[in-house]
Amino acid sequence: MPNPIRFLCALFAAIILSCTHASARENAGRILVIGDSLTVGGFGETLQDLLVSRYGTENVFVYGSCGSAPQHWLTIEPPHVTKCGFRQRTPQRTLVLDYKDGRRPPPVETPKIDKLLWLHKPQVVIVQLGTNWFDDLLGRNSDEEIKKMAKALDRLAASLRGKQVIWILPPDTTKFSKAVQNVVRQLIARAAKTWRFDYIDSIPLTHYVNGRTGSDGVHYSTEAGADWARGVMKQLQKKVRTDSGPRVFLTDDRG
Repeated sequence: MPNPIRFLCALFAAIILSCTHASARENAGRILVIGDSLTVGGFGETLQDLLVSRYGTENVFVYGSCGSAPQHWLTIEPPHVTKCGFRQRTPQRTLVLDYKDGRRPPPVETPKIDKLLWLHKPQVVIVQLGTNWFDDLLGRNSDEEIKKMAKALDRLAASLRGKQVIWILPPDTTKFSKAVQNVVRQLIARAAKTWRFDYIDSIPLTHYVNGRTGSDGVHYSTEAGADWARGVMKQLQKKVRTDSGPRVFLTDDRG
């Protein structure tokens, strides 16, 4: 016959442990992730799972829109309808629309950042955008495009004022030259210095090998994307501020 006192002690200890664990997760605050097709795919899937595991299912909100760039999330810009994939993850639902049996996913309008901030009220915003700017730099008017990109970065950063922002820079690609990749990386790095947000350089975490990492020189396979996400998560754990520690807020350092 089981000892009732021992049973009650074990039950009480389990309750205390559970409450302590839940409290630690709640103290992390809400985390919003926005990204492009890489967030729709394997990278986003793994990063989403890692964030949920560490910070709690009730605190993680993920949106990925294939083909999107920073300007497409701005309220001031026209709606951007993605026709190649979409991810939405909230505590209430998980929706992933992607190619299946060669068929395109249904079109979805990219949500605007102001609406997401109002809906979810995050303390931390993780941004995985910039890869879709590479194509824009291949034309004759690349200098004009760079000015537009810098302006879009300023506008997005301004809309995120008061949040801790961590930008995940584009990973390695073989479709675009190192020079093109560096332009985008440097643009985001300069914006990070101006607006005082943090970023994670994905180049040391990735190495694209055609036929193994992916098939088109840009998109990552499920396995390769997962490896990249795990590397990113190791850095995010050090950067994301919890309520138990100091929180860094986005400010304008343009003087």
